Amino acid sequence: MHLPNRLSEDAMFDVTRRQTAATWGGGTFVPEVARILDIECAEEAFPQYGYSLHRYTLKLQDEKDYHLGARDLLEYIAHKIEDRHFPGGAVLPDLPYRSMDLVLDYHGLARFSTTQRVALAEYCLLNDNPVRRLMVVIEDIHHGAIPEDLLASDEKFIEFLKNFHWIAKGRPPETIARKVERRLQKLREALLTIFPEPAFPAIYHWLDGAIAYSHEKLAGRHLFAQLYAAEEATFRDQISRILADVGIPLLANRNHDIGTSLGDDETTPQFIQLLLAYEFSTYVKRQDPTCPMYDVCDKNNPDIMSEDCMEAPFRRAAEDELCPFGAFVKTHGLDKATWYVNGKILSGLKSGPWS
Repeated sequence: MHLPNRLSEDAMFDVTRRQTAATWGGGTFVPEVARILDIECAEEAFPQYGYSLHRYTLKLQDEKDYHLGARDLLEYIAHKIEDRHFPGGAVLPDLPYRSMDLVLDYHGLARFSTTQRVALAEYCLLNDNPVRRLMVVIEDIHHGAIPEDLLASDEKFIEFLKNFHWIAKGRPPETIARKVERRLQKLREALLTIFPEPAFPAIYHWLDGAIAYSHEKLAGRHLFAQLYAAEEATFRDQISRILADVGIPLLANRNHDIGTSLGDDETTPQFIQLLLAYEFSTYVKRQDPTCPMYDVCDKNNPDIMSEDCMEAPFRRAAEDELCPFGAFVKTHGLDKATWYVNGKILSGLKSGPWS
């Protein structure tokens, strides 16, 4: 979409913010749901962009409302895979963990197998508004646009979804595989604007390998449905192969230990930059200036810490030997910025207790 001026960019940011609020879901839990009484759709149009937002609300018993969104489909898939391959876990709330089951029952589609339900949830999650896409597919089934005999076979249904085209405004039709490929390339382009490739070679070595692996081995293959349906030995083998081929760029636990399954201790700081990029927008809204990496460094690298880690972490970018946060601030040109926290000025320049 062409954005002719700054006002248009601000407007599009507002649309994106609203889209996230409408499509992610409410984030609440409902322990028990006998059935859904009704599903309401609220539509918000943006005619200047030819775009509409759709927010879905489940009307439950006792006059309860539940905002259904992408989070529900993600949790549904994770729960189904975990329950099949690692049974005996805790009893979880019906919402979000039985969301697909409840919605399909409401629409008279209880005949879907669990493998088909996982495949459908996975397919819908690749859409900008997963629940909207789910409702469109359900309408297509009711109207005969999707042959009924596909539901007689998990393999036929999944194969149909692989070749089922998206039709989005302003774009030609594309399959799941094509959309995944396009989005991964966009991710790489976006990261290039944030992290200079020469400064973070480990990030791009991993990212290029992950994109190639996804394109060759995963795109359009309904990985989660395969993992759900797999026998135990096959399931463990698939997980092991993915971890071996792609790896995990950053590993962390509740004790603030941190590491990577890729490379060695020298590459870990590069991957920490990805974590900081994710955490930074939340950090600058906090009232406490303490560095977002404080607990991690305190556990893993206490010798690099100073009083500035708590009082003015932006000043760490002025030092000769950069800590992870100092490297992040320096990379993004934030080392000359001045920040206000609780009425105090925190400058990146090292010129006293408070600048």
